[in-house]
Amino acid sequence: MREICESVQYWVTVVADQHRGLTALQERALQRFALVKSAGILAVEFEILLFNIREIDESILSAWRAWLDDASNLSDADRGVRNVREFLQKHGAARFDSPSRNYETLIRDCAGYRHKDLFLFTSAGFKDACGDFELQQVAAELKKRQLLVIDDHRRFKSGLAPN
Repeated sequence: MREICESVQYWVTVVADQHRGLTALQERALQRFALVKSAGILAVEFEILLFNIREIDESILSAWRAWLDDASNLSDADRGVRNVREFLQKHGAARFDSPSRNYETLIRDCAGYRHKDLFLFTSAGFKDACGDFELQQVAAELKKRQLLVIDDHRRFKSGLAPN
């Protein structure tokens, strides 16, 4: 029994490391998938299932990823965070002004500014990135995940001091 518990915990740790930023709900679900995986392995070892362990692993991981990709398991704040991430992946730095920008190129629908490794959203740019989700909830979730840099703990907006 101890081996099964250690196997479950190891698998949860490895998979969670590959999917950073999991919500508490997603972490609990991952533990349930790990238990199903362990049951599958035991069924193979006792010759109840005619699969091999690799097939069990691949099947459970595939089911986990399908469940994870289904946005219905996310809170509105989590979906808003996902929207911000997808906004940045889609547009990259193209919608952000920076001191190193070639001023011959026009920034269409500027969403903010780049400063070192930071994306500094304007209010309108952040609203665009969050989509239909509540801005305060999304900002609070970003802060909780340490993905939002603020200079005043009472506010979600930061000022950029000149160098």
